Amino acid sequence: MDDLDKSWMKARRLRAEYMKGVDQFSDYAFRNSTRNDNRIKCPCLNCNNVFLKVREEVKYDLCKKGIVPSYTIWYFHSEKESVVVQDDEKSDEELDEEFDGDDMITMLEEGDDELYRQVVGPERHGRTRGYVLGLTPSTVFGTTPGRIELASQLHAASTQNIELRSKIDNLEKKIEDDRKKIEERMEERRMIEERMEVVREKMEEKMEEDRRKMDMLLVFVEEMNRKEMLQLENESLR
Repeated sequence: MDDLDKSWMKARRLRAEYMKGVDQFSDYAFRNSTRNDNRIKCPCLNCNNVFLKVREEVKYDLCKKGIVPSYTIWYFHSEKESVVVQDDEKSDEELDEEFDGDDMITMLEEGDDELYRQVVGPERHGRTRGYVLGLTPSTVFGTTPGRIELASQLHAASTQNIELRSKIDNLEKKIEDDRKKIEERMEERRMIEERMEVVREKMEEKMEEDRRKMDMLLVFVEEMNRKEMLQLENESLR
C-alpha cells in the first residue's frame, strides 16, 4: 500500500497544502473504491463517513467543511493498517490536537460505547491513545446492526429535517403572502375611506350651497309677498 501523507489534514482549509491533500485523498479513495457507482463515503465533518457522494461533492465538502480530524486511518476507504500512538512519542498538545474532547463526543455519537472502546481502547491511568491493531472496517464500523441502524436513523433524520425545512419555508412564504394581502386590503380600505371623505366634503359643500339658495329664495318670496300685500292695501284705499 502507498505511504499516505496525511499531514494536510491539520492544515487550514483552502491552503495549497490542504487542497493538494484533498486531491490526493480523492485519488486514493476513488482508486481503491469497490463500488461501481462512482461514489464513496464522504469524510467531511457534516457527512462523517455516512453519506455517499461523487468525487466533486466530496472535494467540495472537504474544502468547505473540513475533514473529521480523528479519521487518521482511512478504514472506510480501503486502508487496513493501524497505528498505536504512545504519550512518549508525541507531546500533549499534539495528542490533544489529533484527538480532543470533541472528537470523543463525535465517536460516541457515531456508535455505542463498546465500539468506542474497540477503536480508542479502554480508559487507563496514563495517556495511551490510538487505534487497536488488527481492527478493520468490518470489525468496527462495517455491517454491524448498530452501525446500519445509526446510518438509517441519520438518513431518516436528515430527510425529516429537509422536509421540515421545506414546510417551514412554505409556511413562511404563506405568511408573507398573507401579510402582503392584508397590507393590500388595508391600502384599498384607506383609499376607499379617502374617496368617501372627498365625497362627503363635496356633499357638505353642495348642501351648504343649496341651503344658501333656499335662504335667498325665501327672502325673495317674502319680498314678493310683502309687495303684493302693499299693492292690495293701496287698491283697497281707493
